[in-house]
Parts: sequence; C-alpha cells; structure tokens
Amino acid sequence: MPNHIHIFVALPTFLKQFGDVIRSASLNVYSRQSERKHTSVDLSNSDKEFIIPNGGNRPLLFFTSEAFDETQHRSTYDDRFVMHAIEVMGGRSTATDLEKLSLRIISKTPDQKIKAFEQT
Repeated sequence: MPNHIHIFVALPTFLKQFGDVIRSASLNVYSRQSERKHTSVDLSNSDKEFIIPNGGNRPLLFFTSEAFDETQHRSTYDDRFVMHAIEVMGGRSTATDLEKLSLRIISKTPDQKIKAFEQT
C-alpha cells in the first residue's frame, strides 16, 4: 500500500524549507507538464519563487531517485520506474486559502533513496 504524508504548507514554502533535504537525498524534482512530459525543477536558488503549474487534480511535482527518461519510460507511473518516485499534489495557496500538500510514495516496494527520504 502506498504511503501518504499530508501537511498544511504552500508548495513553494515546502520546497524552500526542504530544498536542502531533497538535495542531500540526491532526489530529482520534476514538474509534470503532461503524461510523458516532465520538466526538471532547479532548487539551487532558495530565494527564488517557484513557478508551479495549476495541475487541477493531477500531481504537480514528482521527487525521483533516478532521472526520468522520457524515451525509456511512458510515465512516472511506468512499472519499471514507479519505485523511484514520490508524487506531490496540492500545496496551492491564496491570500485566504491553503490546500494541504500530499506526498505519496507510489510503489509498494520503493527503492532505498525513496525509503530514506520518507524517514527524514
């Protein structure tokens, strides 16, 4: 069964505050543009505002322990890739509203880097 982590924080705030943890775990961060199109997100400048697409009910970001190669994998949900991915949904905010941020380890058998990040 997938593991879920729910917190109430805006996604840009989460990325700024946990950027060092994400980098130290050697995770890649991708913004999902479509089923097969993922764009790498640079967390190196913690002062910049992160441009987060409005994904509706789709995942906004993925943290992955391996680089996502669109030529090898159909999607981050591909059976050969899913053990390397954490799905990130929510975290949108306005002046008056805050949506919960959900991190979900998709695979029942995640790889070691994903397991280690979950325990951080």
